[in-house]
Amino acid sequence: PGGVSREPGPVAELHAHHARRFDEVVSALAGGATSGWQVATLMKWSRPWAGIDGFMRRAAVLETLAHLRALEVRGVVVEVTTPDGPSRWQLTHEAVQGSAS
Repeated sequence: PGGVSREPGPVAELHAHHARRFDEVVSALAGGATSGWQVATLMKWSRPWAGIDGFMRRAAVLETLAHLRALEVRGVVVEVTTPDGPSRWQLTHEAVQGSAS
């Protein structure tokens, strides 16, 4: 899902950040996580998840959801909604097939 940027400086750093995050999200989903919360707990943060609380924890979950949406636009994940529960996420068939090859 990630890519290599040919942009200089800060733009390249931002592209690399997103590529790493996309890889982390895909790995979390491939490992069985289904909610934005579950995915967030499996991502690498500046400190352990247990040490993140309050606003910063909510911000981390929101960042995770933003990455999930970006991957949805790219056709890597799909959101599965139900009327009585939180959204769940899963890899698309194409993403699963691509990771198997």
